[in-house]
Amino acid sequence: MPSLPKSRRRPWTKTAPSKPAHFGRKTTNPFYHTKAWRNFRAQQKTIAIEQTKQLMQKLIKEEKPVALVFARMQPLCQECLKETAFRSKKYTVARVLDHIKPINPADAYNTRFGRFGDPLSPTNVQWLCDTHHAQKSGREHLFHKNR
Repeated sequence: MPSLPKSRRRPWTKTAPSKPAHFGRKTTNPFYHTKAWRNFRAQQKTIAIEQTKQLMQKLIKEEKPVALVFARMQPLCQECLKETAFRSKKYTVARVLDHIKPINPADAYNTRFGRFGDPLSPTNVQWLCDTHHAQKSGREHLFHKNR
């Protein structure tokens, strides 16, 4: 079977400079890959699911319509639940366990005199939907960028 000729490098053409493999990717804090964080997240998820069950039972007792989001027991977005007091009822499944006070990117357990939050504190985390997490992260990045 005939083979195609191999291409040769032409000296008159310019090659693009090579970029590192991780170029353009967001770097994550290594703390989020630890077993302690995974266990803490699982524990917080079970607590949030219990709260979701209690909310669903409360709606059933009050004979109010139950949203489809309750078909699968998942944590609900805390920001969406806060907004329901002023707007129409909105229940959104939360996918992100977010730190209220951001953790230290260099050393997660170093709070630097209260500037950063405790990474494994139940009072420093909240469940958020993708929309509210993006809004909160954007505000935090702008705040730290302008400092």
